[in-house]
Amino acid sequence: MTESPAIQDDYLDSLMGDFLDESTGLLAQLNEKLLALDDWAANQASVVAGPPVDLLNEMFRAAHSLKGLSGMLRLTEINVL
Repeated sequence: MTESPAIQDDYLDSLMGDFLDESTGLLAQLNEKLLALDDWAANQASVVAGPPVDLLNEMFRAAHSLKGLSGMLRLTEINVL
């Protein structure tokens, strides 16, 4: 038994709404961390040997989550980016 197209569309709309909510938060987090990295580069790069690993890990996790979510929903252009 297959679901009707209307049910599938409602389900995809629901998933897309969840993706937009989640991705908005992840992008905000990624932006915040990127600004922190920029601040580190401007103020501490000449004093400290390398960038803060925890900051880079947080940025990686946010980007990886965006990639995974977009891949799950077959949003190829976002996934490739």
